Amino acid sequence: MRTVTLGRTVGRLGGGSAGFQVRMAVLWTILGLSTGVFAQENQLAEGVAMSLATTRAVITKPNPVTNLTATAVSSTAIKVSWGLNYTGASRETSINVLKWNGSGWVNIATLAPGATQYTDTAVLAGSTVYYYIITVNSAGQGVPGNYVYATTPAAITRPNPVTNLTATAVSSTAIKVSWGLNSSGASRETSINVLKWNPSSGWVNIATLAAGVTAYTDPAVAAGSTAFYYVITVNSAGVGVPANYTYATTPAVSNAGPTYDGTTPAPGVTNTNAGIPVNPPVTSTTANRSRAAYDNVVNQFAVANNPRYQKRNINGVAATFCNIFLWDVTRAMNAEIPHWVNMTTGAPTAAGSGTELGANATADWMASFGTKYGWRQVSAQQAQNNANLGQPSVVLYRNQSGEGHCQVVRPGTYSSTRGAYIAQAGFINTNFGYVRDFLPANAGETYWSHN
Repeated sequence: MRTVTLGRTVGRLGGGSAGFQVRMAVLWTILGLSTGVFAQENQLAEGVAMSLATTRAVITKPNPVTNLTATAVSSTAIKVSWGLNYTGASRETSINVLKWNGSGWVNIATLAPGATQYTDTAVLAGSTVYYYIITVNSAGQGVPGNYVYATTPAAITRPNPVTNLTATAVSSTAIKVSWGLNSSGASRETSINVLKWNPSSGWVNIATLAAGVTAYTDPAVAAGSTAFYYVITVNSAGVGVPANYTYATTPAVSNAGPTYDGTTPAPGVTNTNAGIPVNPPVTSTTANRSRAAYDNVVNQFAVANNPRYQKRNINGVAATFCNIFLWDVTRAMNAEIPHWVNMTTGAPTAAGSGTELGANATADWMASFGTKYGWRQVSAQQAQNNANLGQPSVVLYRNQSGEGHCQVVRPGTYSSTRGAYIAQAGFINTNFGYVRDFLPANAGETYWSHN
């Protein structure tokens, strides 16, 4: 029987995968085994070899993070966020957050694998801070991505006091308080409180206003009295230091003549020559305005029963007199919306001279010259509020395809559905009505009040 040294014989056949297969074939031949059995065993051997190669995969350093951002979340905190882009054996085992301290990068946090954000709460208000992120595993530190930075807002401090605080009587029962503001940025006010002195209970907050407001009119002042005010600015840091108080004295109500209820016209107001002004017994000045005085001025004309405003034919044309009633009331309130004007300057002229204004032309005059003569455009609600303070207020409707219309806003209660409370002449004359009783919601009328 022949003896074969297998190790030497097979070893001479070379290395590598091909050599391995040849060596195994020789071995199987020497042992007298079939090539079929060899083929099956060869496949098994290759599978084992591949499995061993897989379990021995090389671990490399993790990739850098992606989409690195920094965002200030308060005046003393910044949130750093990132994405991760690796898996398997080379996945990170920890994550380091580094922060620039002015002279070098300092590790401020070591996070667990999979973390994608960190909030740094050790940041000064109004400062800029820089960060970068490093991923780590057993192979070492990954390459850091680009750094990011964010700036925290300045610290919020109490707002500064208001400036130029003044108080001015605007009627016998109302005082306007005005002021300036001088805070900005994070320390700007978020609200404004108006306080009024009450002899029995001290300073009382009578209004809380939105940021940026610079005036408030107190409508609850007795005629001939002095009222004291101061104004406080407020934000999340607290209440600002109040400025010095201010005060004003309302005029006493003078004897304005008899009181009228709107049913019977006063003497001197019934002239049916509409182009000629009348001389009403009750008038008011800008220094002596009040709700009661304005009410009495409107009522003396008794528009519903006054022949001066009754519709009638003039030279064969049906005429109405809404603009004449407007003229009469505003003249009596010392805030004339004229019937005769110089169209170059807008100034009122004597009856019969200059240009005579109808309703549409009156609306045009107001748009062009109203502010010059003390009128300002307001909302419907503001017009009602101003009328309740004794300030003359009107409604002007310019009809692009026909006759326009004019109304007087009188003291009363504003209706959410019917609008401002008014008196008017026109096709229907009334001393007590509402805008929407006569004008549709889409009319596009404008509202004006006199300072």
